[in-house]
Amino acid sequence: MIEEFAKKNKSPKKLNEVKTFPIPFFCEDVKENLIFNTNTSSKASKEKILNQALKLHSEGNISQAAKNYQSFIEQGFLDHRAFSNYGAILKDLGKLQKAETYFRKAIKIKPDFAEAHSNLGNLLRDNGDLQEAENSFRKAIDIKPTFSEAHYNLANILRDNGKLNDAEMFMRKSIKIKNDFAASHCNLGLILIQLGKLKEAEISIRKAIEIKPDYAIAHSNLGYLLEKDFRVEESIESFRKAYFYDPDNPKLYALKGIKPFLISRQPLIENKRFINTLNINSWQKSKIILKEICKINPKYIQDNVDEFISIWCDICIELVNNRDLKGLVSILIELIIIGERKLSFDKFVLFLFENISLELLLLETIYSKDKLLIKLIYSEYLYRIGNILAAESFAAQNLNNSVDLIKNNEDENITWMIIRRSLILFNNKNLAKRDLLKVIKQLTN
Repeated sequence: MIEEFAKKNKSPKKLNEVKTFPIPFFCEDVKENLIFNTNTSSKASKEKILNQALKLHSEGNISQAAKNYQSFIEQGFLDHRAFSNYGAILKDLGKLQKAETYFRKAIKIKPDFAEAHSNLGNLLRDNGDLQEAENSFRKAIDIKPTFSEAHYNLANILRDNGKLNDAEMFMRKSIKIKNDFAASHCNLGLILIQLGKLKEAEISIRKAIEIKPDYAIAHSNLGYLLEKDFRVEESIESFRKAYFYDPDNPKLYALKGIKPFLISRQPLIENKRFINTLNINSWQKSKIILKEICKINPKYIQDNVDEFISIWCDICIELVNNRDLKGLVSILIELIIIGERKLSFDKFVLFLFENISLELLLLETIYSKDKLLIKLIYSEYLYRIGNILAAESFAAQNLNNSVDLIKNNEDENITWMIIRRSLILFNNKNLAKRDLLKVIKQLTN
């Protein structure tokens, strides 16, 4: 399949919130050349591997750091930092179950390791386990009361759970500990908006922008607040700034007053949520996200749909090459319905029947409607390669079989689409007219 391709606001204008603040690794200062006075070679090896891993991690060399952490752990060495850091890497790779195991192991090794509790809290929140996440952040704060990020993350959890007063309290504690963290000020503003404290909210969001002038999310949220306060010109200016600082993220401004023609189209292939649906081969979930994107910016509906079809055609090519016919057929049926007259789909159909026989595809197909759809594109394939007589013969069969589907009350819209597309394949229009009259006659009897 395609490999890894390079919240709660019920109003239509959803606030943008900063995600929980991650603690990707806890790394003590590591000098490039270390000398250890050790009693055993095992201890020297342990310290060497760990320090090298910490150094690589701090330098951003994640893949090599991961190898060192893995080597350290596989040799049976125990250190809370190694387990927590390796868990953070696994979390970023989407291996959440393994990441949770390593965070919990780090906590078992060193129960008072606040950063591991906070990392576990972030993971649990991503998994939707808000109560357990809240417990983890509270534990981190109990261990380390000056842990600003834990206060921040706990505040976000409390906000998600509707505990707005408590959320405000912990966000203010985060700011008191670390006043120059823009996200804390921004999210405090969101909490205050929900509490109806608009003047205080504006002060907080503007403070976030003062700390970080290119903070697109803060500009967008300020735009929302100003719009809510009927300060239209100021609101539009804030949305424009959000667009200027993050032009590839229409979620920041598209629903809040900026005209669609000011928004540049973000390719689907750059949308992380969309890519995640491809990585699990979920047509339905990817279709839901496509609809959301098209709703945000209707100007580019056709471009997005074309790209959507092209991406799934590429996936189907891989399925054909891997001879995964079961996985192929379910996606193919969907593409047949929306891929009519799309160049990428037409090219794929040619590729498909040059590599897979009609009979094999039909063997993997259960429903009569789906079998007929596959026969439809096979007849279109015959037409495109110039085998007109065979195409007309299949088209006639398609028309005849369509009658049974309509009589059985199967999806009439799709069945009439099959009839329409089959009629196009007749070079001899008299034959097309004759067979269509047959269909009508059978339906009226």
